[in-house]
Amino acid sequence: MPPVQPVRNETNHVSYVHCDRCRPVRSKVRGQGVCSLLVSSLTWEGISADSVHSLRIHVTFIRQLMPVLVSELAGKSSWNCSNLCQNLPGLSENRPSVRPGDELFVYPVEEKELKYSGSVVSVQQESVTLRFHTRLLDFFKEGMKFHVEFHFNRLLLNIQHRAVELAVKQRLQKLLFPDIPSRQSRQLTKLKLFDERLEENTEQNQAVHDIVFGTSMPAPYLVFGPPGTGKTVTLVEAIKQIQTKEDCHILACAPTNSAVDLLCKKIVHLGNEGDVFRLYALNLTPDFVPKELKTCCNLDRGSFYLPATKNLMSYKIIVTTLYTASRLVTEGVHEGHFTHVFVDEAGQALETECLIPLAGLVAAGRGQVVLAGDPKQLGPIVNCAAAKKYGLNVSLLERLLLIFSDDKSIDGAFNSRCVTKLLRNYRSHPDILEVPNRLFYKGELKPHEDESCKSCCDWEGLPQPVTKIKQELKILGKDFKSGYMDDIKVGPVEEFQGDERRVILVSTVRSQTEHLKTDEVFHMGFVCNKKRLNVALTRAKALLIVVGNPDTLQTNEQWKTFIDFCKEKGGYVCPLIGTLGLSLGLIPMWGQWGKC
Repeated sequence: MPPVQPVRNETNHVSYVHCDRCRPVRSKVRGQGVCSLLVSSLTWEGISADSVHSLRIHVTFIRQLMPVLVSELAGKSSWNCSNLCQNLPGLSENRPSVRPGDELFVYPVEEKELKYSGSVVSVQQESVTLRFHTRLLDFFKEGMKFHVEFHFNRLLLNIQHRAVELAVKQRLQKLLFPDIPSRQSRQLTKLKLFDERLEENTEQNQAVHDIVFGTSMPAPYLVFGPPGTGKTVTLVEAIKQIQTKEDCHILACAPTNSAVDLLCKKIVHLGNEGDVFRLYALNLTPDFVPKELKTCCNLDRGSFYLPATKNLMSYKIIVTTLYTASRLVTEGVHEGHFTHVFVDEAGQALETECLIPLAGLVAAGRGQVVLAGDPKQLGPIVNCAAAKKYGLNVSLLERLLLIFSDDKSIDGAFNSRCVTKLLRNYRSHPDILEVPNRLFYKGELKPHEDESCKSCCDWEGLPQPVTKIKQELKILGKDFKSGYMDDIKVGPVEEFQGDERRVILVSTVRSQTEHLKTDEVFHMGFVCNKKRLNVALTRAKALLIVVGNPDTLQTNEQWKTFIDFCKEKGGYVCPLIGTLGLSLGLIPMWGQWGKC
């Protein structure tokens, strides 16, 4: 059955309140009993001594101590069988943070005694598809208003819990809390690279060599990849090198489907497609599968299926998301089957999420684990203050980088047998790279841009707006479509992490004084979140355009540095009073910046 398409509602009123039933749980957190189970510095002994109980509380903090959001939905909806598509303001801001499989309850505004359970089928940029029992359809009448209570998906929690249990049971101590290997000098063995462009890049070449020859084992190998430095290309080259070995089985993962698809497409592009299998979750919409991957994934006649275990184990390379990797454990793929596990964009995942493709699949002391990412960019989403206090917003990648760092910071030098930091930026014009390089990377990044980054005068490339607020997304989307610019991508910063465009327009629509306190608490917006700022400023190749309130932005020291740099380069234009549409008049003026 084809998926239900979202319906654009003319009227859709949504209000959010804190659910009373979460108050007792939050009060317990303040007590000494629960907090005593948490440690500010995670250790293997702490995990083992308290079995899995303490880590279950870690995960529970992350997912369940957030306020349960109650929304009042109104407006015409499209019903098909037991599915409902409904616009939901706040989705693009992760308010509420809704994921496929999440549970929910709905009840009519006028009859609160009637309560129906349901689940989230899929999440779009502006809407969710919900599934309910058919008895709700018999009750439903067009125009009815409902309260909707979203609850976090317990299945996702259970997957993390099982991963922690398996990690303890299978004694993955050397993997999660590794000893620091000695820095013995070693010769760089010559490899015939599939991608010859890597020959001239010392750091990429070193990383591929170290991964292939396992210099860090039994500890994980880390690829610290700042924006535009080619970390995914480096992983793909290492995967293709290992693929040539007869006895290898590789699991390649990332937190999101978009990142996994990009990784898989690059692997397939280098040949031997028959060895590669892209495993999708069964509840995804088949329409989103890239055409390049339709012949090497679990899609058959318009629907997803789960292959037999022996068929899965026959592939040399399986590519999937962190959560879907749990299917491999459930279906009986045995411990030690995978000789190598790669996790791209590992800095975006919770540590317990990163355990999913490791625990139950990697044999202690024998499997090679490779994590790639950038702890300076957007990390795991953790809005609970108590969880942050105890370091639960620190990814496995960042924690291991601190272990392998000479001065116990991610800004220093690292043990070269375990970490390679990529330094050559192939994405951005030097002027675009200048400020983020200075603010976040101590000036270490070296621009190696191609010719396409040096000119935007002919405006062949169209702006790709990055914004944070759903209302602004709607305005931008309508404005661009009315101007016959349908190929423009409009989305929040999170959707652009790992992506690049020739031209980027950053609309800092939340740069208003009244939002600053809320943004500081929830790490939203651009003003108070330096990782979001870093991502926003490093997506553009040739031209970066920023629209916002300079008075508010300059209250932040990093934004002030950026604005001062723009003034110095002649790229600062006095703010215009009026709508965003008027502000877009800044585009041709900014086209003079950066020696276009």
